[in-house]
Amino acid sequence: MLNNLINKSYLLAKIKTPAATQETVEATSSAKDKIVSFFMWILEKAPMVFGAIAILFVTFFIAKLVKRTVVKALSSHNADDQVVLLVGKVSHIGTMIVGVTVALKMVGIDISSIVGLVGLGFGFALQDIIKNFVCGAIILLQEPFRIGDVVQIGEYLGKVEAIEARSTNIKTFNGQRIIVPNADMFSSSVTNFSAHPERRLEIVVGVHYDTDLNIASKILMETVKKHTGVLMNPAPAVLHQEFADSSINISVKFWVDRESNFFGIRSEIIALIKGAFDEAKISIPYPIRTLDMPSSNIKDELDKEIMKRDIKENKQVPIVNNNYTNPVQTEVPVESVNPFSHTETPENLLNNS
Repeated sequence: MLNNLINKSYLLAKIKTPAATQETVEATSSAKDKIVSFFMWILEKAPMVFGAIAILFVTFFIAKLVKRTVVKALSSHNADDQVVLLVGKVSHIGTMIVGVTVALKMVGIDISSIVGLVGLGFGFALQDIIKNFVCGAIILLQEPFRIGDVVQIGEYLGKVEAIEARSTNIKTFNGQRIIVPNADMFSSSVTNFSAHPERRLEIVVGVHYDTDLNIASKILMETVKKHTGVLMNPAPAVLHQEFADSSINISVKFWVDRESNFFGIRSEIIALIKGAFDEAKISIPYPIRTLDMPSSNIKDELDKEIMKRDIKENKQVPIVNNNYTNPVQTEVPVESVNPFSHTETPENLLNNS
C-alpha cells in the first residue's frame, strides 16, 4: 500500500511537469528508493527494537533484585555497613551494564570496541579516582580498621567516622575532620589503637639521686592500682629506666580498656603520683646545670689598670707575660710594685683610674 502511494505521487508529479529534465526524474526515483528502504528497515528491525526495549526494562528490575539480594545476604553475615553498601552498588551497576550491552547488540549495534575505547579514556582521566575506589574496596574487605576505631595516619590521630568509596574520614580529638584518600590509607602505615581490647600507657617519673628507689617504686605501684580505670590483668609494672642528667627515671606501665578515655586516665594518674610523692617527701628534681666562668679576663683588666696607674706615677713596672705565672723582670733594677699594698682592693684600683 505504501509503495502504491509513492508510485501515484511519482506519476502525478511527472504528468504535471512534462518539461522535467532527466536529472529531476532520476533524483525523484532515488528519493523514492531511500524512503522505501528506510521504512522496510524499520519493519525489519521493529521486533528487535521492541525486544531491546523489553530487555532494558527487565534489566532494570533484575538489577534492583540483585542488589537487594546481595545486601540481604551480606547483612545476614554481620558484614560492615560500608561493605554492604559498596557491594550492593557494584552489583547493581554491573547488572545494568550487561543488560544495556545485550540490548544494543540485539539491534545490531556492537559496542564492545566503543566500550574498550571509552574505558581506556576513562582509565587515564580517572586513574586517581579508580585507584582510591579499588583501595577503598580492599580496605572494606580486609578491615584493618573499622568505623569508631582510634587510628593514627602520619601526623593525624583520631576516630574513624566513615569509610567511603574514595576516601576515609577521620575526626581528630581537636574536633577537626580529616579526609584521607584511600590510596594513601592503603599505602601508608596505619596505627590502630583499637585493634585489641586493651591498650598500654606509660608514664616516666624522675626522682632525686638520694631517693630510696624501693620506696618510690612501691608508692608508684600503689598509686596506679588505686585508679579504677587501670586493669589488673595484665598487671601494672614499675621499672627503673635510666640514670638521667639530674634524676633517676622510673617507668610506670599500665593497661586500660580501649573504649576508655585513656588521655583522661593518664592525666589523673600523673596528678595522683605528684600528690603521693609530695606526701612522702620525695622530690622530683629540676634540671641542674653547672657553669664554670674563667677569671683570666678579670686578671687582665686589673693588670692593665695597675700599669696605667704606675705609668702616671712615673714608676718602672715589671714586664709580665700573659700567663701570669712567671713574671719576667728586666736587667735594670726596678722598684717592686705590690698592686694590693696600702690596703687597696681591686675595686679601689678600678675606681682610681
